[in-house]
Amino acid sequence: MSSDKAATEEPRAEVGRMRELLGRVDGIDTDVNETLRIITQFDGLIRRRVGISALMRAAANLTGCAVGAVYPAHRLVRRVDSRGTPITQMPSAEELALWTRRPLGDLDGGVVWVERNTETSINDETVLDRLASSIQITIDRTMGTVPDHAGALEALLDREAALGTKLAIARRLGLEAGSKIYLIVMPVISTDPAPIGVTHIDAVVGTRFGGVRAIVAGADCPQPVTGTCGIGETVTVERLADSFDQALVALRLSRAGETVTYRDLGALSLLVRAHDASPVPHPDAIAIGTATASSNIARRVLEAMELNTTVRAAAHELGLHHSTVQAHCDRLEKELGYSFRTAQGRTRLALALALHRLGRDVFDVETSPDGRERRGRSDDV
Repeated sequence: MSSDKAATEEPRAEVGRMRELLGRVDGIDTDVNETLRIITQFDGLIRRRVGISALMRAAANLTGCAVGAVYPAHRLVRRVDSRGTPITQMPSAEELALWTRRPLGDLDGGVVWVERNTETSINDETVLDRLASSIQITIDRTMGTVPDHAGALEALLDREAALGTKLAIARRLGLEAGSKIYLIVMPVISTDPAPIGVTHIDAVVGTRFGGVRAIVAGADCPQPVTGTCGIGETVTVERLADSFDQALVALRLSRAGETVTYRDLGALSLLVRAHDASPVPHPDAIAIGTATASSNIARRVLEAMELNTTVRAAAHELGLHHSTVQAHCDRLEKELGYSFRTAQGRTRLALALALHRLGRDVFDVETSPDGRERRGRSDDV
């Protein structure tokens, strides 16, 4: 058995046993239960063949603290805050000595750590043990002779990686420096086949919104993509990260079942920056959430009114009687506090719906105690 296959077979076999144990220990011992959940989460990540950035985000989420990893033998230097956002500055040796840490690799100075400035949590050691072993497995896999799509794509998307490293990885995947390519990003739940013209890469990669399925397609890809997805602009290998960011923005602004191309967003892309920079949701977005919380038809009516200039046209699109949609509109306008049947009102409604989607977008994989996986985006549920 190759080292690549062996590296993934063990977690694949363990994950079923761990999930079975989770169901047995619930309510018996909180510490044991939490330890098993940590092990199960990392085993699931390895089984899905995610990259190192996703592993770092998982460790930060589990500890609620900043975490870091240094692996000199592989030029790995990573540090993220408690939300999984990269930190460029590394801690001093004095700071590192104060935190819980674990060795990474064999006698080459590698280390992982958790930056908890209060009393150490009993689970910190478990998280670091699993983080160290998961990073080692991932590095062993991505440094092998068979290209690993998730790890390789994550390296290509790393803005801090050297251009020479990116070009070398790209060549292993059949991409030349001048190749014209673009990113397609869709929820992990998507089972749509990759379009004709895909350039060797179709993988799940981590983002701060959870895992997404990313496809690198050639600029001459003749088959249009369908379903819920975002499409970035055409670039060369060295600017692939730009296309990925654009595709992710487009995906976040898409409705269920809708394909959105970044270049078609225009000034709407500025809305994403404003939303992400704001510490609190906009009142209009909160109002949309309240109005649609208990009624799927309310969301459908609002989206239909966003796209149509009359109630009659919206009713036709929804397949409902005109008077029924009229009644919904009257109620929703009272709840929102403004009329969306004017040009200004429709613009306000469109922005409010977009902000609401941005606030709810979490692309992830959740694992229930019975071992079943539930994948998708939050506004599809």
